[in-house]
Amino acid sequence: PDPKNEKFVSLEAGVNYRSLDRTIVADVGFYFTDWNDRTRTVYDPNLFGVDQGGLVNILGLDARHLGVEAEVAYQPTNLVRFDGALSIGNWKYLNDVVGQYKPEDQSSPTVTDTLFISDLKVADAPQSQIAYAVSVFPLEGLYLRAQGRSYWNHYAEFNPVDRTDRDEAGIQSWKTPGYTVFDLHTSYRLGDIIPVWKGGDVRLFANAYNIFDELYVSDATDNSSFNSFDKDHDADSAEIFLGMPRNLNLGFEIVF
Repeated sequence: PDPKNEKFVSLEAGVNYRSLDRTIVADVGFYFTDWNDRTRTVYDPNLFGVDQGGLVNILGLDARHLGVEAEVAYQPTNLVRFDGALSIGNWKYLNDVVGQYKPEDQSSPTVTDTLFISDLKVADAPQSQIAYAVSVFPLEGLYLRAQGRSYWNHYAEFNPVDRTDRDEAGIQSWKTPGYTVFDLHTSYRLGDIIPVWKGGDVRLFANAYNIFDELYVSDATDNSSFNSFDKDHDADSAEIFLGMPRNLNLGFEIVF
């Protein structure tokens, strides 16, 4: 009854820089967002026991997202360019919240309980990322790029409905190991060397991803209902999804 409207308080600020000779381009930004009085309704099939489901109304699920993002490109000559990008965030729930549990049996009373999620990190995405690349342009229409991508501070997905044990207050969901992958990209426009047709072009491209065949965890679920060993929010209680192994993509693009 009488639910509150959700409220957003958001602030963004940034700086853009362009050198006079355009060899350096840089953008830096800061963001701050409070998401308050958020309400979620979820269904848990085993809330009141095996195959005894119920609805959970989560009231006041407040979260804060803040961080800094930056991009920079440096091209000292027409032959080579360096690129970098950075994103560092701090996303977390702000307070413990109240959950109202409603059994499927409408005659049963609604149960109210506290969900202990204050200061828990918002999960299911890396909060810290960095990318870096070097590109070379040896011929007109041809480029080659080597790129690295690093990710860390990625907390396994969890359901706030499960956080009803006061003894688990403040225990974060499992944090997956950070990882780095490297890629290679190349593209060649035939139209710059071989006349194709007026106004048209043909571009050949090749992309090699994870060239060192890094074994890494790209996503995870905390205290998995399928794979959990002892449900203590560590590696043996998580269900993991491995990232793509080394793979190659070849293709062409026709422009009419």
